[in-house]
Amino acid sequence: MSNEKTNSWIFLAAGMSSNGLPITYKDVLLIADGINHAVPTHKELQNAFKWLLNHELISKEGKNIESQIKVFLCLKMQGENQT
Repeated sequence: MSNEKTNSWIFLAAGMSSNGLPITYKDVLLIADGINHAVPTHKELQNAFKWLLNHELISKEGKNIESQIKVFLCLKMQGENQT
C-alpha cells in the first residue's frame, strides 16, 4: 500500500474513532482493522502518525504507545472559520 493510502487509512480510522474526543493508538488499530480488514503494522502507524503530526492534522499528548491523540477534522476547522 502506498504511503498516501496508508496515511489516509490511518487518518480516517483516527477520525472515526475519536468523535471529537482524545483516543489511543489501540482505538485507531481497532477501527483501521474494521475499515481495511487488516491491522496496520508498527511501521505503517509510525510513518502515518509522523506525517499527520507534521501536517498538523493530529496532535499528540505523551510519548508512549498509550498516549492520547486528538484528531482535528475538516468539519471542526470549517466551524472555526465561520465565526
